[in-house]
Amino acid sequence: MEATRTQEAIAQLMSSADPEHFQLKYEQWSDLLYITLRANSAPSTAIQLQNGWLLRVNRETDEPFGFMVENAMWQASQEDEGGILFDLIEHADFTDAEPVELKHQRSIGIYPAGFDALTAYFDEVTPKSAKAR
Repeated sequence: MEATRTQEAIAQLMSSADPEHFQLKYEQWSDLLYITLRANSAPSTAIQLQNGWLLRVNRETDEPFGFMVENAMWQASQEDEGGILFDLIEHADFTDAEPVELKHQRSIGIYPAGFDALTAYFDEVTPKSAKAR
C-alpha cells in the first residue's frame, strides 16, 4: 500500500472507529500492543507504517480494522511526556502478568481513556488532506 493510500486508510479507520469494538491487548512477553477499532472476525494481515506501527487489515475485504505496535513498552519508554503509547498500554488488557507500576497508575486514574487518547493523537498527526477524503 503506497504512503498516500495508507494515510487515507488510517483516516478512514479513525473516522469510522467504533467505541463499542475498541479493544487494547498487550502481550508483555513479545512487547506487542494490539489496537482494535472495528469488528473483525476474518484472517488479517499487517502493513508496516513506521516506527514499529503496523496497520491491521482484513485479508478478505482489504478494510483496515486496527493497529499493532511492535516493541510497544520500549517505544513508550522513549517517548516525550504526553506520548500516546504509555497511555494505551496503561489501558490495555494484559495477556500475561500486569506490571506493578501500571497497576498502581490504573488504581489512581492518572491517564485518560485509551480510545479518547488514540482519537486525539490521530487527530493531531493525520494530514488534513487525508481527513477530507
